[in-house]
Amino acid sequence: MTGSSLLEQQRLTLPLAVHALIASITGALLGFDLCIAGAILTPVQRALELCYPCGDGSDTALARCSCVEKQLVISAVSIGACLGALFGGLVADRVGRRPALLASDLLFGAGGAAMAFATKSATWLFFVGRASVGLALGLGGAAASAYLAEIAPAAWRGRFLELMELCVCVGCLGAYAVAYGLGDSRWRASIGLTTPCRLQLLLILLLLHESPHWLTAHGFTRSAAKARAVLGPPTAVATIEVVAAGSGAEEESPLICAGRRGALRHLGARQAARELWLARRPLAVALGVATAHAATAANTVGLAKVAGVLAALALTDRLGRRVLLIGGTTCMALSLCGLAGAFADEAHPSPGLALASLLVFILGWDISWAGLMLAVVAEVLPQRVRGTGTGLAYGLYWLLSFVTAQFLESAIHALGSAPTFSAIGGMCGIVLLWTWRCVPETANRSLEEMEETSHAVRRE
Repeated sequence: MTGSSLLEQQRLTLPLAVHALIASITGALLGFDLCIAGAILTPVQRALELCYPCGDGSDTALARCSCVEKQLVISAVSIGACLGALFGGLVADRVGRRPALLASDLLFGAGGAAMAFATKSATWLFFVGRASVGLALGLGGAAASAYLAEIAPAAWRGRFLELMELCVCVGCLGAYAVAYGLGDSRWRASIGLTTPCRLQLLLILLLLHESPHWLTAHGFTRSAAKARAVLGPPTAVATIEVVAAGSGAEEESPLICAGRRGALRHLGARQAARELWLARRPLAVALGVATAHAATAANTVGLAKVAGVLAALALTDRLGRRVLLIGGTTCMALSLCGLAGAFADEAHPSPGLALASLLVFILGWDISWAGLMLAVVAEVLPQRVRGTGTGLAYGLYWLLSFVTAQFLESAIHALGSAPTFSAIGGMCGIVLLWTWRCVPETANRSLEEMEETSHAVRRE
C-alpha cells in the first residue's frame, strides 16, 4: 500500500465525524442519567419517604441516613448496568451495533419517565426506572464502544472513543447544573428531562449507517459498501467471503460468512461460546483491563474532570494507550501513597497533602482508565466477538465497581483510612505491572492487523 493511499484511509470525513458525534451523544445522555439521581437524592427521599423522617429532617440529616430503600436506589444502576452490558454485547453482535443503541435509548427514555412519575404509594416505579437506566447504561456503553472502534480510522480511533468519555463527563456535569437550576421542588422535571431528548436521538440514530465491519462480517456486503461510501475511504478490512447456500449470487442476508479463521454462523449460544473460547487470549486481556479499572477504586474517590479527559483526547493517538495507562496508573499509585500519608495520624490529618494527592489521583485516572478501558477492550477483541466481549468486560467492570463501593466505606471504618488507601495503592501497583506485561499497544493499528496478530499468537 502506498503512502498516499494510507493517508487517504486515515482521512477524517465530515459524514464520519457526524456519525461519531451522534454515537457519542449517547454518552452525554448516559452521563446525565448516571448522575442525576445523586443530584436530586434529597428531594426524592422526602417525596417518596425513603429513610424519612430521619433526624431533624434537614438535608444533612437525610444525606447521613441509610436504609435498604436508599441503598437500592443507588445500587440499582450498577446491577442493571452489569446485566445490560452482558445482554447488550450479545445484541450488538447478533443484530448489529445500531439496533443495540436504539434499544439503549428506549430503555433510557422509559426509565426516566418511570422515575418522574413515581410517588410514595408507587415507589416501585422509581426502582424500576433506575434499573432500566442501568440496563440502558450497560447496553449503550458496550454497543457505542464497539461501533466507534469499527467506524474510526486507526489514526483517529482513540480520539473517537475518548470523545464518548468526554460526553459522559459533560452529561454528568449537566445533570448537577440542571438539578441546581430547576431546584428541589422540580426534581421530576430534572429526572424526566432526558426522555424527550432520548426520543429525538432515537430518530437521529435511525439515520446512521451500521458499522461496515459488522455488515461485512454478517454477509451484508452491499450495505457495507454503501456505508463505506458514505463514511469515507474504506479502511483495510480483511476479505470476508460470503458463501451463499445453493446460489452464487450475493444476498442481503446473514447466511454463512467465512473468514480466514473459520465461519461466523448464527448457531445460537453454543457457537457464541465456541467463538469466545477461540478468542480467549484477547478476551482475557479485555476482562483484565476491566478488572484493572475497577481495582483502582476510582469511582469511589472522585468524578472524572473534563480537563483530564480533554488531555487524554489530545494524547491517546499521539503517545499511545500503553504510555497513558502506565503513566496514569503510576500517578494513581503515588497519589494513594500520599493519601495514606495524609491520614497516617487520624486525629491530625494533613488536608493540604490529602487535597494534592486527590487531584493527582483524578488526573491520573482521567488520562488513563477513565476513557481508555473501553477503548482498549474494543480494540483487542476480534470482530466475531467484539460486541459480546465488550459486554462481558463492561459487565465485569460494573459488578466489581458495585462490590468495591459496598465494601470501601466498611474497610475505612474497620481498618482506618491510611491502611485502606495503602491497600488500594498496592492494587494499583499490581495493575501497573500487569499493564506493562499484558496490555498491547493498539494505537494507530488497524483492527484487522491486531486480529491477525491474535491469530498468529493462537497458532503458536
